[in-house]
Amino acid sequence: YPLCALAVSDERPVSTQSTWGTIGGDFVGPNKLESHKDIVCSIDVTKDGDILTGGYDEKAKLWRNGKCVATMEGNMHKYGVVVCGLASGEIVTGSYKGLVLWDSECKHIKTVADAHDHVIRQIVPHPLGLATCANDGFIKIWTNKLEQILQIHAHPNTEGDHQMDFIYDLHALNNGMIVSCGEDCIRSR
Repeated sequence: YPLCALAVSDERPVSTQSTWGTIGGDFVGPNKLESHKDIVCSIDVTKDGDILTGGYDEKAKLWRNGKCVATMEGNMHKYGVVVCGLASGEIVTGSYKGLVLWDSECKHIKTVADAHDHVIRQIVPHPLGLATCANDGFIKIWTNKLEQILQIHAHPNTEGDHQMDFIYDLHALNNGMIVSCGEDCIRSR
């Protein structure tokens, strides 16, 4: 499954820059990154401007100058993999219930096998380290070393239907406030 990448920045360095376009709905250009064996479900950028991708092939990849330079895989990934590049240089991946910390060269540092009780949907930088959300209704705040600081039952199941616990996305504001969206509504905490 190819990933079509366009990298444009005025402040942050990026690995891949060029013009691109479509012809008849097909991607045209040198930035077609191919290496995942299934759907790519997550993308982020490292502090150095390299591209991170996560896919349903249970792998995360680091791309530099249009080439895959490292693959983060192992029995810690199940189903789709979400990726997050931290300002400190480390990389965090999340999958079914677990979080994994990697150094900037994709060497494994730490695994938290039971970070959440269900599929992790998103990982984002937060002023205290990083924030995660999952289909268990919880948002969790972690240090950059994957030590849990706080958990918030942001989208609690009030109907007895576990589908209502799903949190699909979150964003951390500079002041630490978190905005999330899930099956029930959009919330800020």
